[in-house]
Amino acid sequence: MKRLMPTLLAAAAMSPATVVANDSYSNGWLRGYLTPHAESEISGLGGGSTDGDGFGLTAELPIAPKAVLTAELSQNEYDNGSEVDNLRLGGGLVGPSGSGIFLEYTQLERNNLEYDGPSVHARLGGAVRDGFGAYGRIGYHFLSGEGDDLEGPEFAGGLEFVGSSGLGLFGEYRLTRLDTDNADSDFDELRLGVTLRF
Repeated sequence: MKRLMPTLLAAAAMSPATVVANDSYSNGWLRGYLTPHAESEISGLGGGSTDGDGFGLTAELPIAPKAVLTAELSQNEYDNGSEVDNLRLGGGLVGPSGSGIFLEYTQLERNNLEYDGPSVHARLGGAVRDGFGAYGRIGYHFLSGEGDDLEGPEFAGGLEFVGSSGLGLFGEYRLTRLDTDNADSDFDELRLGVTLRF
């Protein structure tokens, strides 16, 4: 399944539903959010499950018709004293529906262990119509560091309401599954926050 995921993402990227070639997508956005629920579960190496919370910022900035820059910075703290910091920088191609394909550099720091590398994501939906928007996203991470590789899929879905001023609210649920040779890590997050579209 790990080796099949990149092929599936590439197929989604070439689908006509992903990027509409006869129009442009010029909407950008900034989001700030709290994570009232975060769960980390590690199997192997004496791991276990713990709850936590956190906060973060994300952005999608148009730089040309159909082209955007993306950024994300987040931090979660867990009840067992562990902390996970996440930095993502990249870009993508999007259509007027908000659907698109994205390539990002991802840096993940967990308990003073740092991993980084490329990530690829495909999004279906994301544009706002009549004040409401919805999207789903699937991705895959290829991270390495500390003598080990960290690899696996990510799934997310979200809803958004935006007023005429461009200011609104959003909610997103994200599931990330990252595996090494010695342990499997599952991260679940509920994100609730404010969005500004421009």
